[in-house]
Parts: sequence; structure tokens; C-alpha cells
Amino acid sequence: MKILKTIKIDKPIDTVWKVFVEDFESADVWMKDVVKSYAKTEGVIVDGASMSGRVCEISEKPNSMYFDETITAVDKANHTITIEVIPTNAPFVMPIKKNTLTVRMKSLSDAQTEFVWDATVELKPLAFFLTPLLKIGIGKLHGSVVDEMKYFTETGKTLN
Repeated sequence: MKILKTIKIDKPIDTVWKVFVEDFESADVWMKDVVKSYAKTEGVIVDGASMSGRVCEISEKPNSMYFDETITAVDKANHTITIEVIPTNAPFVMPIKKNTLTVRMKSLSDAQTEFVWDATVELKPLAFFLTPLLKIGIGKLHGSVVDEMKYFTETGKTLN
């Protein structure tokens, strides 16, 4: 399943790149549903990345579901990053097996950046019959994250 979201962020590309890529481990600063995020301590660090990935915890409860995010490619010259996101400790009913996300940024002016969120969501086998409904829900979730990124980058505040 493909999810594609494109927005314009009223900040220079270097500012957008810093928030999303250089400060990658700090998702909890701008993503309202992330309780805690931090850099992974293991894994391969690809060229152009400052870490192998991050962990995004969505609950304060021990042994709760979290997202294990691995950076698989970074191209600073073309302002592109690719991340593999795996829900971990997820309940059986969680339909997502894996999410591969590529974010592309393009400078539109000295003060505006195009931000393209291109996700490929791999569903668990039993979830395929729900694909139309899941696409709506997952699309809204991804859209919310993109909106949060835009709001934080432009204002320095978390979107409520």
C-alpha cells in the first residue's frame, strides 16, 4: 500500500533537513504521539547518517509497542532519507508488518521547502482484505505526522 503526502513548509530546506534528519533521534519533540525517542545503539550507520536509526516509544508502560526505525539511505545532496519502520511488541491485531518511508525535500525558495512523504506500507497477510479501510486510516495517520512536522518546523511548537 502506498501513502504519498506532499506539503510546503515555510522554512529553508536546511532548517527542515535539520529537524527531520540531523535531529532524527528527537521525534518526541515534534510528534505528539511519541512519548520518548532516542538513537539506536546498535546497527549499521549508512553514509550520510549520524546514527543507525531511532526508537519511538508510544507508551510509558513497560514492554509496550514501539517503532524500531532504521535509516537505510541518506543523500544530503538531494535531501533524501529512507527509513524502515517496524512496529515492535505490537498486538496481534496490528495490521502493519513494515513501513518503508522515503522523505524527499526540495527547496522552492530561500524560505520554502517542498516536503514529500512517500511510504510503502507492508501489511500482514490477514490484513489484505481490509486494505481499502486501512488505507484511509493509515493515510490519515501519516498525514497527521506530516502536519506535525510542518507545524513544528515553522513554529517550534508541537501541534496539539
